[in-house]
Amino acid sequence: MACIFNAFFCFSDEPLEDDPRFGNQSEWKVAMKDAPAVAGNLMCWTCFCQPCALYDLRKKALGGTLENYKCCQGYIWPMSSRAGKCGESSSPEFCLCLEVCCCEGCSISATRMLIQDNKNIRSDPCDNRIIRFQNWLQLLNCVCQIAAALTDQAWLDNAADIIQCIAFLVNCTVMGCMGAQMYYELDDSKGPYAGPGNSAPGIQDMKS
Repeated sequence: MACIFNAFFCFSDEPLEDDPRFGNQSEWKVAMKDAPAVAGNLMCWTCFCQPCALYDLRKKALGGTLENYKCCQGYIWPMSSRAGKCGESSSPEFCLCLEVCCCEGCSISATRMLIQDNKNIRSDPCDNRIIRFQNWLQLLNCVCQIAAALTDQAWLDNAADIIQCIAFLVNCTVMGCMGAQMYYELDDSKGPYAGPGNSAPGIQDMKS
């Protein structure tokens, strides 16, 4: 188990080569790694009640209305070419409910990219590493489950079950951190997180 978590430091924190947000000028008010300390209640809300939190986040990111809602906002392939053509305009609430219940990962990623584009936010290096580690764990889980299904080895079954539990817990934690990060970003009364022991300045403090 320790080897799995040590693998976290093997992943690059560099942005993707074709990252369209690489040149953005702003930063997240709080990085994902700091989200549990800064907004632990919002992290738990997103972690333990994902569909409700993801629905609320998308609506907030769209300005409090679903008038401009599209499936994953057109960010996620293969829906990028079909977004807006699946009945969203007539039943945006129902369509968003389907999205957050059936495609949680795609939904939260789309909302995060929407916020980055709206606020000109570039990707955080540590966030990149966390997301790559999460994706690797999901892939490792998939490979182990297939291997366990194709063999009759008890130890492999046990290993696959352990990795599945770890992957599930990491996924929930990362989504919780993402949710807290986005909630914090969308709260106009919050200023950038200044680190442990420092209070983040509010909007009025920053102007004075």
